[in-house]
Amino acid sequence: MNTEAAINNSISDFANNIQFTDIINLEEIQYLQDLFSETFGVASMISHPDGKPITKPSNFCRLCKDIIRTTEIGAFRCCKSDSELCNYNAAGRVIKPCTCIGLLDAGAKIVVDGKYIANWIIGQVRSGEIDSERVIQFADEIGANREEFIAAINEVPIMSLDRFNKISEMLFVFANELSKRAYNNLTLKTQIAESEIANKLLYESKEKLKKSEEQFHNLYNNMIEGAVLHDLTYNHQGIPDDYIIRETNPAFELQLGISRESVIGKTSREAYGVIDPPYLEIYKQVALTGEPIIFESFFVPLKKYFSIKAYCPSKGSFATIFEDITERKNADEALKKSEEHYRLLVENSYDIIYTLNTDGILTFISPAWTTLLGHPISQVVGKSFQIFVHPDDIVVCMLFIQNLFSTGLRQEGVEYRIQHSDGTWHWHTSSGVPFKDETGTIVGFYGIAKDITERKIAEIELREREMQYHNLADSGLALIWTAGTDKLCNYFNEPWFKFTGRTLEQEIGNGWAEGVHPLDFDQCLQTYVTAFDRRESFAMEYRLRHVSGEYRWLLDKGTPNYNVNGEFVGYIGHCFDINELKQAAAEIKLKNEELHELVAEKDKFFSILAHDLRSPFNSFLGLTQIMAEELPDLTMAEIQKIAVNMRSSATNLFRLLENLLHWSRIRQGSIAYSPEVLQLLPNVNESIEMVLESARNKEIEITYNIPFGLTVFADSNILQTVIRNLVSNAVKFTPKEGTIFISAKNTDDNSVEISIKDSGIGMSKSMIDNLFIINEQTNRKGTDGEPSTGLGLLLCKEFVSKHGGNIWVESEEGKGSTFYFTIPNDHDSQ
Repeated sequence: MNTEAAINNSISDFANNIQFTDIINLEEIQYLQDLFSETFGVASMISHPDGKPITKPSNFCRLCKDIIRTTEIGAFRCCKSDSELCNYNAAGRVIKPCTCIGLLDAGAKIVVDGKYIANWIIGQVRSGEIDSERVIQFADEIGANREEFIAAINEVPIMSLDRFNKISEMLFVFANELSKRAYNNLTLKTQIAESEIANKLLYESKEKLKKSEEQFHNLYNNMIEGAVLHDLTYNHQGIPDDYIIRETNPAFELQLGISRESVIGKTSREAYGVIDPPYLEIYKQVALTGEPIIFESFFVPLKKYFSIKAYCPSKGSFATIFEDITERKNADEALKKSEEHYRLLVENSYDIIYTLNTDGILTFISPAWTTLLGHPISQVVGKSFQIFVHPDDIVVCMLFIQNLFSTGLRQEGVEYRIQHSDGTWHWHTSSGVPFKDETGTIVGFYGIAKDITERKIAEIELREREMQYHNLADSGLALIWTAGTDKLCNYFNEPWFKFTGRTLEQEIGNGWAEGVHPLDFDQCLQTYVTAFDRRESFAMEYRLRHVSGEYRWLLDKGTPNYNVNGEFVGYIGHCFDINELKQAAAEIKLKNEELHELVAEKDKFFSILAHDLRSPFNSFLGLTQIMAEELPDLTMAEIQKIAVNMRSSATNLFRLLENLLHWSRIRQGSIAYSPEVLQLLPNVNESIEMVLESARNKEIEITYNIPFGLTVFADSNILQTVIRNLVSNAVKFTPKEGTIFISAKNTDDNSVEISIKDSGIGMSKSMIDNLFIINEQTNRKGTDGEPSTGLGLLLCKEFVSKHGGNIWVESEEGKGSTFYFTIPNDHDSQ
């Protein structure tokens, strides 16, 4: 076996049994571990592959060191988590939340010549929110106090994942390379004869160390904290008098606002423009003794606070890692000022501020106690609160305190009386909030007491006034209600309940609206809500269900209600029963309508008398004048013609006067109405006899289709008047050689439908719409100039209605008209 092979075999045997402590000096690695953990704010530890510690933990947080690992379950879970952390990969590093509560950890296997000999673990930082439910569950699992456990979690430092990744990458590469280097050195000592192999291994180790140093340098350049390397300078006596800045990381500029180029190679006096080198005594101690120092200070040249960590990389040199903590310091200063303000507030508050322990003993009380109640504070602190509370109010106060301690929540609104030094009782109201000790146990509560004596007196006076008002409201006739700012009614007086027959429980809120008439509800609600939103008075009328079950009209007047401070507190309303007034108004309205109709009828009569009677009378008088003046000169043919015209005029006048008489008797209610079962066909024949002459003169053919034996239940005279008027109108508005067709038939509702259809000039839609309205002018001349008053159709409508029937028309201009009307065919259907 050649030498190289022998050395390799020897090394292989050595490596197979190697332990971490065989190749690493524990004191040196412990120092490096402690320094790095303190510098970068992470916890660190080297452990065996099974998770058992090799080095002492560095910078472990209180949560892991003093709480979790002090319990049997917690220690086991932590070791298991550390072991599992490095088992996730074959080599290199892994970042993973711990299996206990999710803190961020990183780990890497330390492998020497293929042998897994240790884990290097860092972590115990937070990168975000912790699962509170998981935290509490784990605290209960290991038997820890929940409040202490949560407080310890809040002390765990927070670090971004990116920064933690860079730190872990640098440290773990460095750790592995350092281990390999130590191992190789030990191997070289045992195999000194194989210098070539040793040199080769040393070369490889240096290359890897160089790479590790490059990675460390990358981390150094990407740190958030500023980092600076310095060398001490000495005077002629060999005493350090300043220090030179050798190197800075990029964060130097961010933290100080000074460019790196302007300070590298310069003394502190030159770099910062100062007379005395900043912190020279501290830095001398670090550089000469090697002991690291951490401190905070206000850096005058930049007017900022810094947290500074100084350590010694080599004798006569020192490195500083610093962070701007000005904001934190300012916050601390603001907190101090706030505490001072709070002290002044307590001392000058008009309200009594006090603290009470769990035994009900006053442990602190503000000067307002003496100001308001006259008792010296020295005679109060250390005594039970019950000494000063009215005996009738002690139970209420005890319940208030019990709720504070049992719920752990703020309590408000307890009212009680405290005795003044002069023996009088003053009303107070208190609110309180519990406070806890460092273990999370409630040990007392803070309270604030306000003197409400004047308010209580005012409340008593107000209740008395309200009672007087309610007595007054209940003794009146008006229905009174009030509503709060939420628009809901909260009070009704006794007359209201007597009117509705309901109880307060039924009416309260919106319950009263159940009695509003459905047709009035929307208008009532709209008026109420609109006025309420605008803070305006309103008056509205609506029907409300009476205790009798009928709906009665009310006049409701609502007014905005304000308290003595001018604050809007709702509405107050007064309702008055106006049902009789509404009925009287309705009767007056009906009488007015009837009077209006009578006036219209009067105008119609005057119109007929003034116009329609004048024309036939003028014609008649003209003919008589001709006969009186020219009779001797007239031939018999001329005299006969005049006589025919006079007969025609007299007939028209007779019909007009007959219609006027009928109309007048109908309006007066004096017309006889004697319905009986009639044969329709004979009555139609009799009705049209008076119009046949006119039809023959215009060569108009009248035909009809009326079943023989068809009967109606009607008044014969009135029925004939209706038929005669409708047929007469058909003749009047039909041109020569036209046709008129009269028909009748039974309907499904026990009536007979009679129709008169003509081939006349027809009517427009507007004329049809106004045909049966008395105060609308619809009369016009016939096709031969026959006069028309329109009164005949009004008579027909009245007569048909008197029989319980209907009348209507279908017509089109130039195409004739058909008038329809119905008459009952038996007594029961009328």
